[in-house]
Amino acid sequence: MADGRLYLRCGGAVSDHPSRLGDCVACYDLTVAGNSNILPPEPGARAIPGAPSRTTTVSPARNPPGSTGPETGRATPSRTAFNATAQSPDWSKNWPQFRGPSGDGRAGGAADPPATFNLATDVRFNTNLPASGRSSPIVWGERIYLTGDQASVMALDRAAGKLQWNTELKVADAASEPGKDQHGPAPAGGNAGGAAPTPITDGKFVYAFFGNGILGCVDAAGKQVWARRLFTGGEGNMYGLAASPILYGDLLIQVVDRAANARGNGSFVVAVRAIDGTEVWRKDRPTGSCWTTPAVVHDPTGDVLVTTAPSLVIAYDPRTGQQRWQADGSSDEELTASPVICGDGVVALAGSDGLIALRVGGKGDVTKSALAWTSDVEPPRVASAIGSGDGRCYVLGNGVLTCIDCSTGNKKWDVKLDADFFASPVLAKDHIYAISRKGRLFVVSTPGRVVDDVQLDAGVDATPAIVEGRIYIRTGNGLLCLGRR
Repeated sequence: MADGRLYLRCGGAVSDHPSRLGDCVACYDLTVAGNSNILPPEPGARAIPGAPSRTTTVSPARNPPGSTGPETGRATPSRTAFNATAQSPDWSKNWPQFRGPSGDGRAGGAADPPATFNLATDVRFNTNLPASGRSSPIVWGERIYLTGDQASVMALDRAAGKLQWNTELKVADAASEPGKDQHGPAPAGGNAGGAAPTPITDGKFVYAFFGNGILGCVDAAGKQVWARRLFTGGEGNMYGLAASPILYGDLLIQVVDRAANARGNGSFVVAVRAIDGTEVWRKDRPTGSCWTTPAVVHDPTGDVLVTTAPSLVIAYDPRTGQQRWQADGSSDEELTASPVICGDGVVALAGSDGLIALRVGGKGDVTKSALAWTSDVEPPRVASAIGSGDGRCYVLGNGVLTCIDCSTGNKKWDVKLDADFFASPVLAKDHIYAISRKGRLFVVSTPGRVVDDVQLDAGVDATPAIVEGRIYIRTGNGLLCLGRR
């Protein structure tokens, strides 16, 4: 024990599948009176199989996640607004998931891309991909990861864009394949295609979900670790599934929102163990088709998983799947913009009817008590808003980029970009980067001035990734890298 911390190593046994959290060592903070808070492990350590998450209090009476019966241990509030994986010092240096390290469209502090571009000199590479898709690129270290139709995960070298490997996930139990199901062959994925959800990585493993229901994991060498099918009988979503998976401690969480089919298979949210894909909990959802990725937010009772769907917001305990609260949400019947953390304990929800902000917390139906403000800004069609982290959010709707004061919902400024956007805008330093469906790259300063407008050679539907001085842009069948170093 040193500096008020107690380190425990499991008796020589180390998992044969190292997780992202490290070396069969648990570290407990003994400086908090009455608590034994599990701290993030040291770099290079492996997690103790079955050890409690760092966001829970150690209690022998606590039931395991997903079990039934009374729970006598109490959850300890997390120190992060997102997830335990974000505690890795490398998390913010990379672009590990949909919409960046914080999941709200912000690049890490080390990101410093150009504010203006010259396509004659700033194209670092433009690589043709072996599989098409609409998922966004993610970046960790010297690797770029993408997914493609037919449940493929690809890795490219970040320096030159050279393909390193391309792995197609296979489900071991052929009897569960939708192709064997009475509803017909495995779906390709509607307008969104079969590879619209963006993968997520912790630097050691890459996790991906596909429109045909396959959720799986590959290691950094491209070897499949595990894969399972979350449902059979067709995706039941008119445009195809698009919600991206998220990591929360030892769990990989996936929302599947779709219309119920003849067999009663409708919407649900599920958590599996990231280490091996074993299901921990699953909850049916009273929702229809939707395309939003959830956010983990801290409220007075601890961390909550905030999910959105037409006219409904539901918050779950990410450890157990227990519903915490719900509220009325956007009435948009084709809700695609993901929720964004906008200020302390406030979540902004953008739909065709404008922007709604809710204060997280409470129990049951909190529609009246949770409403913070509404705003009639130009509503987004598909693109998600940016949470700037400094009391502002940026909404891109109907070709207009609007800056909103998170405390009041009042508009601070707007600028007309006169284009159609599916890709969400991203923020790096003091500039916003937005790319239209026809490939126009706009750079807008945070005071609201367009500083560049560049026409790319291909259309773009995927949200770009920004790491250090480069921006990575997925086109239909390619990956374009712009930057000066």
